[in-house]
Amino acid sequence: MKSFQYQKFLVLIVLSIFSFTIFLSAMPTEKREANTFFSITCPSNYTPCAVNKCCPPGTICDGTNCTH
Repeated sequence: MKSFQYQKFLVLIVLSIFSFTIFLSAMPTEKREANTFFSITCPSNYTPCAVNKCCPPGTICDGTNCTH
């Protein structure tokens, strides 16, 4: 009976690791989609920054604002 409980425990660990891996691999995909969404709303030479902000050429996005 003990070996059966041990087997269930191992299956739970494997499933947890598997689902966590899928969750992590899905994260960059969402970010990639967000970046393509931003680049659609910005002119081609502007850099997408915050949600509704585009930085003109020559400026750097610091996360929320454009800095020179």
